[in-house]
Amino acid sequence: MLEWIEHLKLNSRNFKSICFLILQRKFNSIISVSCFIFFVGCALQPTKVYESQQVDVEGLIEASQKPLVLNDQSIVIDARNPFDYNLSHIPQAISIQWHEFSRPGKHRGYLSDDLFKEARRLALKGISPETPIIVLGNGPKGSGEEGRLAWTLLYLGFKNVQFSAMNHFKILPMTNKENAPRPNVPVWKPHFITSLLANVDEVKKVVSQPQSLKERVFLIDVRSEKEYFRRQADLDYEYPDINAIHIPWTQFINKQGRPDFKIIESLKDLGVLRHSRMIIISNQGLRSGAVTAALTSMGYTNVGNFTGGYQQLFPKE
Repeated sequence: MLEWIEHLKLNSRNFKSICFLILQRKFNSIISVSCFIFFVGCALQPTKVYESQQVDVEGLIEASQKPLVLNDQSIVIDARNPFDYNLSHIPQAISIQWHEFSRPGKHRGYLSDDLFKEARRLALKGISPETPIIVLGNGPKGSGEEGRLAWTLLYLGFKNVQFSAMNHFKILPMTNKENAPRPNVPVWKPHFITSLLANVDEVKKVVSQPQSLKERVFLIDVRSEKEYFRRQADLDYEYPDINAIHIPWTQFINKQGRPDFKIIESLKDLGVLRHSRMIIISNQGLRSGAVTAALTSMGYTNVGNFTGGYQQLFPKE
């Protein structure tokens, strides 16, 4: 009997020792994992967060349907090339080109990697998001430069941006004199309207996956008929067929270079609603930017410009 009791005591001591070892190992494992997570978390770069907001389409609709008025509160931006600007421009107009906000290189449609720097540059020119802006260019006779620049400003969070062709103000006196610089405004931070931009992953998803009628994304090709029907051989990309709806970009603006509200009926016939997601594509985001700005000014709330265009989707080898 005594031997049996001693045997139980011995086993009890062994059991306690084993339990202690198991708990010690589990505790050490927890400490190790916690340290690993802590050090990895410290090593990771913080995610860069951009503030986003919604565009005031109601204000843009109202402004787009009214005659353009030049006054002391508004700033006129001339988006034509510097040569044309220096020959003749509206007094007090500022010369700014659309590609000044783009990355250098072959694919100029990409936006600059440092738009905060561009915002500071605009502030030095006396331009802020609260300033009413009128962007002028060549209208349907150009390539959509003024519309692309208007789209860029809307993307940066500008509240009131209109665009038009120069001939809209042909009765005004012109000058070739250099304007006096405007007073600076306080440095401001962009509040990006992210819905105005479509990236390559979104485009590839639309092209490659079947869509339901309820969640359909409309991919609209705004190139010329020659480009769309592959009758232009000097393009620097392949000739893809991505089943996009083709509407030339000039159908979205009128002869004065302003948004043409007549296109709304055509879009309605295609099933496009005010809140439908539309991705606009051209060669390199120039004409598609103009169309995105025009559609936004007509009240469409979910239009994105694919800035890479066909050049990014299907580059030639």
